[in-house]
Amino acid sequence: MNTAFSLRDWRVCCLIFLSSLGLTAVVFLGCQTKRDAKAMAKMVNDIVNRNQPPELVGRPHRSWPIVVALYPESYDWKEEERVRQAIAKLYQDRTEELWEELVRREADPSYCVVVAIEKTEDAEIRTVGDICTELAGLRLWGVFVEHFPTNPEKDGRPIYVDFGIDGKLSDWRKERGKKSLYELQVELGEKALSELAKFKESSTNIPKEDVDLARRKIEAEIKELRRTKQPVFLKGQSFSEVTYRKEVAKDVRDAVRSGSTEAIGIGK
Repeated sequence: MNTAFSLRDWRVCCLIFLSSLGLTAVVFLGCQTKRDAKAMAKMVNDIVNRNQPPELVGRPHRSWPIVVALYPESYDWKEEERVRQAIAKLYQDRTEELWEELVRREADPSYCVVVAIEKTEDAEIRTVGDICTELAGLRLWGVFVEHFPTNPEKDGRPIYVDFGIDGKLSDWRKERGKKSLYELQVELGEKALSELAKFKESSTNIPKEDVDLARRKIEAEIKELRRTKQPVFLKGQSFSEVTYRKEVAKDVRDAVRSGSTEAIGIGK
């Protein structure tokens, strides 16, 4: 009796122990999910620049560039480098969890970095929300845009396709409820196909064979998305905007103080 009782107690104890392990595992996994969400938020928080944004000032007529960023001499360039490395990490991360965080932060007004816009090299301030919106979009429709034919009338850039996202990306995403990122990519891939069908060689300088090739590639992407049920993230993408350096910032300060119209190569 005592032996039987002991064995029965042992079995009960084992069940209780295993159950407690299962409960612990559930709790741990729940905490892990929360930590993952916090980790994604931290990655975005890391691109907040603790410096005050520089003042944007105009230069005299015929100067190059016309609009420049006037960085104070006290500007912390080590902090600037930290921010740029944090931006690089965002571009390297190709997870759906980070994408959701990027969408949530699209309106974040925090200062991030100054860039020299293409062609004119005029200065523009990029907020955290600007960076998040750009990267979130790139992750969403970039896989299709890379297949678009180029437009010879637009310096060889990909043709413009209206994906039908009006207003905030976050609002568009909320309207689609629990759809995963791969399903959202499928939706935009189908939209791209319908827009490509509107292009006619008679009304554009884009050859029909280029449009047909783009259509076949996009159809293949959609087929793969449906097969794997996993989003596609393009590799090798990086933040490629021209930014200021400490030496260039000094050149700008000197030019603004003297009123010089001499050209300043921001990206030199």
